[in-house]
Amino acid sequence: MRPSATAVPHTLARRVALIVTAAFVAAFVMSSGPADAATDPLTKVLQRTNAHRQDEGLKPLTLRAGIVDVSQGWSGHMKATRTLAHNPNFYEQMPNGASSAAENVGYACGFGGKANNTAQIMSGWLKSAGHEANITGNFTQIGIGIAYNSSTDCAWATQNFGKYPLTFNQAPRPEVNGTMKMGKTVAARTGTWSPTPNLSYKWLRDGKVITGATGKYYKLRWADKGHTIKVRVIAKKTGYTTTTRLSPGVKFR
Repeated sequence: MRPSATAVPHTLARRVALIVTAAFVAAFVMSSGPADAATDPLTKVLQRTNAHRQDEGLKPLTLRAGIVDVSQGWSGHMKATRTLAHNPNFYEQMPNGASSAAENVGYACGFGGKANNTAQIMSGWLKSAGHEANITGNFTQIGIGIAYNSSTDCAWATQNFGKYPLTFNQAPRPEVNGTMKMGKTVAARTGTWSPTPNLSYKWLRDGKVITGATGKYYKLRWADKGHTIKVRVIAKKTGYTTTTRLSPGVKFR
């Protein structure tokens, strides 16, 4: 069941309104082009979001274009309908693979331009317990969308948060290291992974897994003579996508 939303009433002249959907557990990259400068409202929202997370000892969120598509589309919808509401389908519209997700929405009018109105929305999110809980939630990626109506001086903004498995910063291809002679032991040279994972191994002969050969080292035998030897490395780490790398083949002549 989705959590209920809470509303913050607006003032009469200048106004800011926000509603929040808390994170929930469940079962994408629009490129709008690089930000023109650090004063770009989307960039500012991302910077303030991550600065606040840093103050709380949390890792920054990565802007993901596929989630930006969802956020920008919904902000445009709110602008067109002049309605502050949550996207009832935001999780389904986000890129597949998120284990949890959340959304912040808000609007502000009368503060003088897109940047100023967006800054007021961001300030409101940070001051609201529910919105701040999403900003500091257990997420890895974010989408941000801002739509502005210059004739009414109103900005509509959306943040969508998702928790996705991380990927290794470095995942080098392994190599078979050693002398290819009968009875010699060769090793899987794995290189330096970042961050450090737990590694497991599978040795292959002509592309087929060698039964029982699951260590970092492999002793060559008569059955290998005249065949190509490879090693497959499987890297696992909590919160990261399991990654497999296969070495080039080495012929045992």
